[in-house]
Amino acid sequence: DDALKLASARRQRELDKVAQLRQRLARDPGLFKDAANLAELRRAAEDPLTAPDALTAMTDAPGSLSADLLYELWTGTVARNSATELARALVFSKEVRAKSSPELSIALELRMAETCEQNKELLPRVIEKGDKRSLSLLAKLSRRFGCGPNKRLDCYPCLRESKLIDEAMLAVKKRREPKPFLGK
Repeated sequence: DDALKLASARRQRELDKVAQLRQRLARDPGLFKDAANLAELRRAAEDPLTAPDALTAMTDAPGSLSADLLYELWTGTVARNSATELARALVFSKEVRAKSSPELSIALELRMAETCEQNKELLPRVIEKGDKRSLSLLAKLSRRFGCGPNKRLDCYPCLRESKLIDEAMLAVKKRREPKPFLGK
């Protein structure tokens, strides 16, 4: 009984701590610029118990920072879990998408594009606005295999007619992606 009571009290302290952080951030959005607050928010997002509250706080961050935080948590975590899946869902939500930067928006559109033609239409915008968050997606488009019965056919043959992928890769390599959890 004592061990269970201690564990329950610890869980409640963690929940209270994240709730207080969320309230502080809601009262003063400028606190999102503080590295200690962001570190605490990241730690809370990695704990299954406190992740929903931490992700909600990220959703409430001002401007494009909310989408950047959620995207970094989603894509910057190797192991997929309920928190990363929730972060992904929130990034694609109407509310967060509306606040995302043009650079992140193009990366999200690349992730959603399913056909060769859809990707081809996006490439001029990637060249104009994309940042390093689009680089791995472009690398996937540059592969000349992966489709067909033996996975040896080109999935994106319509992209071979031009140098748009190469141009896009060069352009996005020059533009750094934000690293909000690192304060950059």
